[in-house]
Amino acid sequence: MAFLQDEKLSFPRRVLARVVKCWLFEAFFAVVILSNSIFIAVQVEAASRDPGVDQDVGFFLAGSVYTFLFTLELLLRVMVYGLSVFIGPDWAWLLLDFLVVSSSLFEFVLEISLQQQEDSTSVLTNMRLLRILRIGRITRAIRVVRLVKFIRSLRQLLYSIGQTLRAMAWSVVLLGLIIFLFGLIFTDISTEYLTGDTTELSEVAQGFIVYRFGGLERSMHTLYASITGGLTWIEAHDALAQISIFWGLLFEAYIAFCTFAVLNVMTGVFCQSAMESAEKDHELVLQNVVQEKAKYFRAVRRLFAQLDQNGDGGITAKEFEVALEDPALMHVFAALEISADDAWALFTQLDSDGDAHVDAEEFLEGCMLLKGPARSIDVMGIKRDVAVVKHRLGQVFATLRYPN
Repeated sequence: MAFLQDEKLSFPRRVLARVVKCWLFEAFFAVVILSNSIFIAVQVEAASRDPGVDQDVGFFLAGSVYTFLFTLELLLRVMVYGLSVFIGPDWAWLLLDFLVVSSSLFEFVLEISLQQQEDSTSVLTNMRLLRILRIGRITRAIRVVRLVKFIRSLRQLLYSIGQTLRAMAWSVVLLGLIIFLFGLIFTDISTEYLTGDTTELSEVAQGFIVYRFGGLERSMHTLYASITGGLTWIEAHDALAQISIFWGLLFEAYIAFCTFAVLNVMTGVFCQSAMESAEKDHELVLQNVVQEKAKYFRAVRRLFAQLDQNGDGGITAKEFEVALEDPALMHVFAALEISADDAWALFTQLDSDGDAHVDAEEFLEGCMLLKGPARSIDVMGIKRDVAVVKHRLGQVFATLRYPN
């Protein structure tokens, strides 16, 4: 990918690449995107208070500045990585940026041309285009979603929601089929009943049946509203119960089935999809690993400070043995997933250079290696070392047996 080949770029492009990748660059344009969203909100609010009035020149100048900044950002990225930037990992965001910049530039050109044209026909045509673009500019506020990549929790929420869309689509299909089938039943029985003798029903009751179940579309809407809170389901139930108690019971069965079974299963599927998606997001996993590692480092440094009783920046075997007599410190070792049952054995493992003195760096590296149970890579390393020792011992024995 182009993003991983900065060393192949020319010197000027490498300099630009450092600028584009700098966190200050990202932070600056994050502020620009946020302020642009606020600017659009102010502009829309001002237009709603004075409909049909031309916008103030200040809005035009501010919009031109934002257009320039967004165009500059996109040009810098394209200059650094070329058109391959649109097939990189952030292609979707860059495509959105391209569309926003294109529409902004087009709107800017139309604004300028309107001020210079005198032909009423051309002005009217451009005004229509400009109105369409101004309506579409609201979509530029969508760019504020880019800010979620700087906030881990928001990014996780957005990514999880995106990954549940597929499950949601099939859930909507299933729910639609259920509503369609029950809608056919209730529409048919309502139509048959209304075409017969309805003298025992009041005009109000007949009108309610027609209003709620007088057609397939109306029936499906009533069934959907009954399970989503848009309608008190007892009203629809009472209308069907006036036709027959059986249809009232069937409607109750529909409500129970959808509420307790279908909707709960859908909720469970959404939750499972969201959790699985969060575990598969590469960047989120990396962020979690980095945060957990930093948290572990801080805990190890605090433990080292507790073990270093004289404050000389190192731990001797005596200090280590005395410190491990404290049950509280033993619990700290256990929390860090380090077995401290044998103080001397643990100290010798931490003392990598064998000088009977463990400094902060040795302690940190040793704790990282000793964390948790033995891993497969540790077992393979021991197996390899044993094989090397066995081979060398064989050579020594061969030399001793056959000295010449």
